[in-house]
Amino acid sequence: MAIKYGDLRIVDFLVQNSGATDKKTKSGSTPLHYCALYGRTEPAKLLLRAGVDLQIQDNEKQTALDVAKQRRNKPIEDLVCSSRISAKLELDFPNFQIYYLTIFIR
Repeated sequence: MAIKYGDLRIVDFLVQNSGATDKKTKSGSTPLHYCALYGRTEPAKLLLRAGVDLQIQDNEKQTALDVAKQRRNKPIEDLVCSSRISAKLELDFPNFQIYYLTIFIR
């Protein structure tokens, strides 16, 4: 409900204190699915920073990215895609940030 109505304070509190960022509802939806459904970018940012699992599918076998695409919710789609790219870079190149910072500082 906090995501549906855009109450960022409650979402932030839950992200910081509950550890339920990937918890599913009866329909299999996660909080990130609801961000995609209702177009809530700020709660999505909090969830993505907390490291939610982007591969979780709801009961209809849709990820949050699928929901964003279906609803034509481009801002959420962009956030999820950029989060996926960042996660992949970290896995493929664990020292990438250190290397990038070294180049940037020089």
